[in-house]
Amino acid sequence: MLSANLRARLTVENDDRASLYTVADLLPIYEHTGIPTVFDYFHHSLNPGTQTEEEAFLMAYGTWDVRPVFHFSDSRQVHEDPNARREAHADWLYSRVNTYGKEVDIVFECKKKEQALLRQRSEVHQQPAQDLM
Repeated sequence: MLSANLRARLTVENDDRASLYTVADLLPIYEHTGIPTVFDYFHHSLNPGTQTEEEAFLMAYGTWDVRPVFHFSDSRQVHEDPNARREAHADWLYSRVNTYGKEVDIVFECKKKEQALLRQRSEVHQQPAQDLM
């Protein structure tokens, strides 16, 4: 009953809890409805199911007929506060995104927003060119 315009904007996303959905769990939704899967790297690290990151990434990637939008963040517990909830997103970006040779749009989910992106961008530009490949 949704308009075509609204249906074209619907997505589903893998979750960080084992009681919810991995990328593989969401594939039947895509097969039945055509709704693409947003791959969330951090959620996958907490709830991978039986797939490697690359396998889950490529499965989600295959559900899109336009350039995919995926989510990326780092763990607050690992990088900033060992007492934080395991699902908590970090303030800053600490890791590099692996897009496995595919073109994707990445939404960075970090508390410091633009400051985190600017800091990461400046760190990347300070590295030798061969390290950026």
